[in-house]
Amino acid sequence: MDAYREAGSQGGFTFINHPNWGSQRKDGIARIEPEQLELIEQDLIQGIEVVNDLTYSDEALELALAYDLAIIGTSDIHGLVDWQYQIAQGGHRPITVVLAKDRSVEAIQEALVARRTVAFYLDSIIGREEHVRPLLDASSRSPHLDTAEILPLHGYRFRITLMHGLPSSTHRLYASTTAQT
Repeated sequence: MDAYREAGSQGGFTFINHPNWGSQRKDGIARIEPEQLELIEQDLIQGIEVVNDLTYSDEALELALAYDLAIIGTSDIHGLVDWQYQIAQGGHRPITVVLAKDRSVEAIQEALVARRTVAFYLDSIIGREEHVRPLLDASSRSPHLDTAEILPLHGYRFRITLMHGLPSSTHRLYASTTAQT
């Protein structure tokens, strides 16, 4: 716990890594351990990895929502990014999108602490509706619709469909990406 307290005293942001990793969880189901819960209650853990490399965890997303943790997506790459994620064919590695007011360190830190994050994984944007919906509305040619064509972003065109049926406070946006010609 001392390491978490020290990180907190320095303004660090800590999150639970690999909550569903088979080497740690034989059943592959993410759970919060008593020690982690104590750290969460002291605000010494602020996020949880919902996406790691090639895996997504519904249970980790549920934990993020239940314990008000930032939703984190990482590649955790130990090899060649271009090969693992087929970058040349239009792929991308998982990332965390931090919804900061600007690009300053202070704004990014504030957004992380406020849990304003979404994970971008394969063809999905995963997050709380309050964070995902504005992305859809701001990018959409047809705001407030459940399906929208998204304006080109870095050479890609996205088609996003809001999928209902997840917990009421969250929606997952599925996007199919195709390189723009």
